[in-house]
Amino acid sequence: MKTRTGLLFDESFLHHANTGSHKKDSPATFEGDLGVHIERPERVSSIMTLLSESGLTQRTVSIPCRPITDQEILACHSLELLEAVKETKEALHDDDIHYFDSDTYANRYTLDTSRMAAGGVCELVKKVVAGDIDNGFAVVRPPGHHAERKRIMGFCLFNHVSIAAKYARRELGVERVLVFDWDVHHGNGTQEIFYEDDSVMYMSLHRGGNYYPGTGRVQEVGEGTGKGFTVNCPFLGDEMTDDDYLAAFDRLFVPVALSFKPQLIIVSAGFDPAAGDKIGPMKVSSNGFAAMTERLLSVCPRLVCALEGGYSLAPTKFGVEAVVRTLLGEGAAASKRDKSSPLPSPSGYDSIMRSVDSVSPYWSSLLSKNTQWDEWASMHSLYLERFAADTSVLSAPTIHSPPPPISPDHSQRPSSSPSPKLSPMTGLPVDVPYIPEDGECE
Repeated sequence: MKTRTGLLFDESFLHHANTGSHKKDSPATFEGDLGVHIERPERVSSIMTLLSESGLTQRTVSIPCRPITDQEILACHSLELLEAVKETKEALHDDDIHYFDSDTYANRYTLDTSRMAAGGVCELVKKVVAGDIDNGFAVVRPPGHHAERKRIMGFCLFNHVSIAAKYARRELGVERVLVFDWDVHHGNGTQEIFYEDDSVMYMSLHRGGNYYPGTGRVQEVGEGTGKGFTVNCPFLGDEMTDDDYLAAFDRLFVPVALSFKPQLIIVSAGFDPAAGDKIGPMKVSSNGFAAMTERLLSVCPRLVCALEGGYSLAPTKFGVEAVVRTLLGEGAAASKRDKSSPLPSPSGYDSIMRSVDSVSPYWSSLLSKNTQWDEWASMHSLYLERFAADTSVLSAPTIHSPPPPISPDHSQRPSSSPSPKLSPMTGLPVDVPYIPEDGECE
């Protein structure tokens, strides 16, 4: 039977931008030496161009967006956060830009764009749960997984994946939802929203340590009834490859997910772990993203991916293409060529086993003996010394304060909160615009 894959995109996603040349009816092309914010409209327009040129838009089912309602937003966010975003629509004019922090901006169209992004993911989830389509990909922006209940941060205003998971639970009758996050940055917002919830499991595979946002340690497993339903695997080394990522799936995530038995999987699909991404230090290939998608489909075929990060155009668009092809069923033949389980690097092994040790008290499926891994660990025993304990890295999740109100001068950052020299999200200088390299402007 032919797989029915939904594809969601809306022109409104191009209107959220922070360049002086941006106009609603004439999106900037960012050619030449024009500096732009790294979270820019080209991230989604380049994806849609590739999907069209490759014939994938014609093979998928176009799903229309709808704006999210206030009530649906308030299922995950505070009224203060919602009002802060709403205020930008009335307060900002023409090319005015407001910064909520050194990374996260808004223009006069940001509220409408963010409503459509969150509402779009909900619509895609609704179609999958109803059986109108089998799975789907939402090409949305701005991203959402850093947005907490009371805080806007990390380019994110509304946490669309969390809103969609709540929507599935409350409105569609889905009993168990798995949110899987493979963005290189930990989804602190999603984790916070579901930290005490045993009906929504949150899994994240990310760069750990002091990497932004600094959350997602192995000891963060949930609280109260949600204890054991947050599963973090923070890689403590750079340049992790497909083998490291897929080994984490095979040894950690898939066994737990199969025990949880989700009725729906929503993926925070960030492509900044891709080899060549300007921000992410990892080396995941397009085939790696396809293989991760295949593994999730083997757990539950009702799967919805929503774009999160990915800031270099080429690796992002080719990663999305590989995932969409997998959703359409094209990835199965490739996976059958190699039946062996991938083995990680020594650093990857250590990170994965730390996570297994932390979560195994809650999931007995992780206690089964893995002969292949035992033999591999024995061979590399000289290189598998444990990292020294670091109490600063093992701290509990940080609960942040609400976002500040918009300043009277809407085009400036609040004078009481000067910008740091470097962006905590990107590591780039705050006051130096991002300059796309040759080949990035499309």
